[in-house]
Amino acid sequence: MTEVVINPNDGFVSITAAGGETNLDFDFPIYAKSHLRVLRTRSGTQTTLTLDTDYTIATNQLELTAGGVAVLTSSATAGDIYTLLLDVPEGRTTDFVTAGDFLAATLNRELDLQTQMLQGIRRDLDKSARLPDNSTISMLTLPTPVANNLLGWNSGATGLENKVITDASTTTISAFIGTLLDDSTASEALTTLGVSTYAKTILDDTSAAAARVTLDAERTASALTQVAPTSSDFVVISDASDSNLSKKALFPVLYGYICGFIASSIAGTSTTASLSISAGQATNSTNIQCLSGGAFSWAVSNGAAANGYEGGTTLPNSSTIHFYVMALSTDATWTASFASTSLTPALPGSYTLYRRAFSIPTNSSGALIPGSAVEVCGGGLVYYLTTEVLDVNVSNLSTSRTLYTLTVPSGIKVEPFFRFAGTTNPSAVLITSPEQSDVAPGSSSSVPLQDAWNDAGQLYARAKNGYVVTDTSGRIGARSSNASTTFHLVTFGWCDFRRL
Repeated sequence: MTEVVINPNDGFVSITAAGGETNLDFDFPIYAKSHLRVLRTRSGTQTTLTLDTDYTIATNQLELTAGGVAVLTSSATAGDIYTLLLDVPEGRTTDFVTAGDFLAATLNRELDLQTQMLQGIRRDLDKSARLPDNSTISMLTLPTPVANNLLGWNSGATGLENKVITDASTTTISAFIGTLLDDSTASEALTTLGVSTYAKTILDDTSAAAARVTLDAERTASALTQVAPTSSDFVVISDASDSNLSKKALFPVLYGYICGFIASSIAGTSTTASLSISAGQATNSTNIQCLSGGAFSWAVSNGAAANGYEGGTTLPNSSTIHFYVMALSTDATWTASFASTSLTPALPGSYTLYRRAFSIPTNSSGALIPGSAVEVCGGGLVYYLTTEVLDVNVSNLSTSRTLYTLTVPSGIKVEPFFRFAGTTNPSAVLITSPEQSDVAPGSSSSVPLQDAWNDAGQLYARAKNGYVVTDTSGRIGARSSNASTTFHLVTFGWCDFRRL
């Protein structure tokens, strides 16, 4: 006989069917097919399945230490719960005769069956109501059931007894409660309780809509329809007659509004870059909501997640990183920051609202170009480079406009901060925005006046009226009156207007 090891489990397996199963695995040994009881719970109804009718067990599945398989005759339905129980009947299967054979295999089988019976008892006891281990009650006996009684503890908490449900006709009550109990309708009871006739008309309403009609809170003169706001909408409150929807107008969602969200503590390489973003307020990118929040700690090591970088954990070389604050559509607070090379970032997780706070270029090694930021009137952001950059160094500035790329963000238009000089004598230099027409620098008295000229070895410069604004490639234009002009330009920062 094969040696069987009795598992230290309780002979219980529960299987929830996905649909279509026929094999039900159990992880405990059985010595006879009848030692396995199979229950099926379908739509809340439990059924005991019949061996060789509803399921079968092959003889080779007996006396297996690892358990076996019961095979359904009809495939399971999705949601069916099958419970497989070890169910060894009480009693002995072997009697040992004096001076007869005393076989180890027979003894082990008998002991195994007795062990399995004890496991089944333990399993069932574990599912029964029991007193705690420290209880002094040695035996708890249920009383004989009595109709319409409750079961409860006796006055000494030493046993259970039947409790009579008190008859209201024999209960002592106050005179007021007596006047309430003899009311035959709900309306009479409410009157006894002091509820007014008008209040009763509200209490008998079966829906919120009906209650609003009773309260005269439903607009009947004209229907008010909820619509999605746009950038130019006002929040309004209707007057009682619906005749004037605008006289109680509140504040609008301010187009492009931003305040705060300033960068600081800019540090690190392309893989360790980090910075801080101060608290602030801003209208989101679509000018639907005006939200507030911060401060944030951003790091490229967070990857394509909240307070991280859309492109992963390494910033690109010689690029521009746009930094955003973002929020959930259901939350009125900016809850995280995010960075991307795109002006339409793919936000992580469930974030749907965002606003660009600022942009910083990276150098040839992918590190954020360090600097300091200051907010100016109107929400603009001035960014001063820690180290000025020589962006233009040519000996042949053309007599037609040449566009030069500066160390400023690309993808957006900014006002660059720069200094320049020309050394050719005589020469006049004109700096223009790509948004302007290309014109030749004028003389000291003609239009347009030059920005600087060199005469007799002396460099002169005129004050510029208005901004020079880059194109989205970070470029400005320069031209000279002399084709051999030596021209130097140093960039030391920019102004980000932060208009979305």
